[in-house]
Amino acid sequence: MVSLTKLANIIFSAALLLTFASNANAAPPNAGKIRIKADHTSAWVYVNGKKKGMTPDEGYTDILLSEGGYTILVEKESKDGKWVWRAEREVFVGEDSQTKLKFSLKKQATSKQLSQFEGRINEMLTDIRQRMVEIPAGSFRMGDLSGDGGSNEKPVHRVTVPAFRMSAIEVPFAWYDLYVAVSGSASPSDEGWGRKDRPVINVNWSEASGFVEWLNQVAKPQHPFRLPSEAEWEYAARAGTTTKYWWGDSVGRGNANCNDKCGDRWKKTAPVASFDANRFGLYDTVGNVWEWTQDCWNGSYGGAPSDGSAWESRECSNRVLRGGSWEITPRYARAAYRTHYSVGDRYLTEGFRLAQDR
Repeated sequence: MVSLTKLANIIFSAALLLTFASNANAAPPNAGKIRIKADHTSAWVYVNGKKKGMTPDEGYTDILLSEGGYTILVEKESKDGKWVWRAEREVFVGEDSQTKLKFSLKKQATSKQLSQFEGRINEMLTDIRQRMVEIPAGSFRMGDLSGDGGSNEKPVHRVTVPAFRMSAIEVPFAWYDLYVAVSGSASPSDEGWGRKDRPVINVNWSEASGFVEWLNQVAKPQHPFRLPSEAEWEYAARAGTTTKYWWGDSVGRGNANCNDKCGDRWKKTAPVASFDANRFGLYDTVGNVWEWTQDCWNGSYGGAPSDGSAWESRECSNRVLRGGSWEITPRYARAAYRTHYSVGDRYLTEGFRLAQDR
């Protein structure tokens, strides 16, 4: 039988433990609240590296924090350990504030998944580095120099472009298919024309940007890879010339892959580098596939940047494509010609190439 004195000591100790637990979980004075919602349930929520909760099926994960800056990470790993969905952002929490944060998690390969493809990834990175061409700094007149272009190619304006790097070839299926295998991203159709050294097609702007983001994650380059700006693209495609095509004003025969008027043997896409390179060492800047650029669509060059940077304002749900494709007439493959599509549009004439600062 427990004595009254011993019972009193037990009750007192329990009260101390409850007080300690209550204080440990108590909100900081004048705490602010962050309310977190994600597009994945049962994802862990970390605040400055410390696990603070999990996203529910419905509603928000509420966390009380004292005033200050925090790094919020929301992360969920697949059961097989190959994939992780994650998103991270910085947030400042004020006193007595309430902030709602919505996270859209992006799928990434874990180190376990990457290790399975390490050899192939290294081979691809070596190939990419060897294919990046040095584009010298320079100034050029951008737009309709021939006088037979559309209004969106005007006004002709001078642009000064810093030195940069550009891939000599359009991104081939060989590179993109490895990205798909490692990242679990959607695999674009080749329409039965072949993969490997054919330029990747049926990729929209968002998917091209996803490849670039992944490439930077695995390559960890000093200067990140990116899509070229529209000005960089035209400057590199012209390669110091002022004619419609880098070789002259006439498309000729056998110089590029476009429709029958180009006189080439390809009926659909051609393997990358099937034709001569321009003076900067770039292949397929005329025809083969349209190439996505970083720029938002603007219907004229009024107000365009003059420093070679991407124009990222106005119609940013539509992005600029350059270079023409295998299915169009030579007029639409001129160095000055420009068009646009929605960032979510996929088509069997659309691909891209890489750029990189120096």
